[in-house]
Amino acid sequence: MEAFRACLEVCNQRYKQCLKKTEGMWGDFHRNTNNITRIANRCCLYRSNSRRAKETDSLGACARIRCKAALWGCEIRRRHQGEISQSEKERLAEERNLGGRSY
Repeated sequence: MEAFRACLEVCNQRYKQCLKKTEGMWGDFHRNTNNITRIANRCCLYRSNSRRAKETDSLGACARIRCKAALWGCEIRRRHQGEISQSEKERLAEERNLGGRSY
């Protein structure tokens, strides 16, 4: 079991490195949602089921190739820190006026 955890830790470190591409985007989450989602999905699942995949392609590909494990998805949640940006304030006001989230 320790070998398996160590294997996944290698994949996890690569995943964290990939997610660094989103640094600076979280301050205005609403405006950058599409970019953050695109980057996070690529870091998580790119070529995860492809025969052409390399273990450096994504967390899913690394887990499958390097660790012989299946990845069922990645969940990323933003933890709010600091002030809310103006666009987020506007979005929250819009959601209140519409009676819920508008996607």
